[in-house]
Amino acid sequence: MLSVLTVAAALIASPLLGSATAHAATSVTVESVPELQTAFADAVTDTEIVLGASFPEALPASVGLSNSHGSTITVDGAGH
Repeated sequence: MLSVLTVAAALIASPLLGSATAHAATSVTVESVPELQTAFADAVTDTEIVLGASFPEALPASVGLSNSHGSTITVDGAGH
């Protein structure tokens, strides 16, 4: 069973854009912590990160996640 980690990033629109640009939803499956960190760093609006079948169920320490797209990001660990 796959766990879903949804990353919803709301970008702050530049005043020069005038209106919001439509984004297609993107789904990325990750199988390791480094893949999760990369997917999170690259996440933009409407990105869904899915923890794959071989993603570790237990982690030895906390996992640092960062995103420099000027985004507000919400993480839903689906009860994990």
